[in-house]
Amino acid sequence: MTVKLIKEPDNEFDAEAIKVEQEGLGQVGYVANSPRTVAGESYSAGRLL
Repeated sequence: MTVKLIKEPDNEFDAEAIKVEQEGLGQVGYVANSPRTVAGESYSAGRLL
């Protein structure tokens, strides 16, 4: 399965939001991207892209 990751800087809840889209379905979710949603010493996805 191939998905598309799209930065969403205009997201009203998270300026570093990264949405996940799948062809034929559209938006299927978001990448965990906050210090509150990443575990241990991992990095926020917004800091990697």
